Amino acid sequence: MEDLVKASIGAFIFYILIIIIIFLLTRAFWCWYWKINKRVQILGSIDQRLADIQRLLAQGNTVNAVMTDEISNIASGVNSNKVAQQTIDDDEDLPEL
Repeated sequence: MEDLVKASIGAFIFYILIIIIIFLLTRAFWCWYWKINKRVQILGSIDQRLADIQRLLAQGNTVNAVMTDEISNIASGVNSNKVAQQTIDDDEDLPEL
């Protein structure tokens, strides 16, 4: 009886290991097939852009001078420290109320 229990436990462990190996092998295929790795990369890029936009908005009065291309340059890593220096105080072109 003990031999039967030991054999059953050994077979169970063997089958579990086989299932884990099959899962790991097929996981790589399904991640490639459904482009999950690409989606994770794109979501990371979007997250970084949103963090950059949030940082720019937190700067308050300089946000009016930030152009769309500067935000996209920040997202791509070009001139990431450059923010236009025009402030709300420079409103000579606005009419008096």
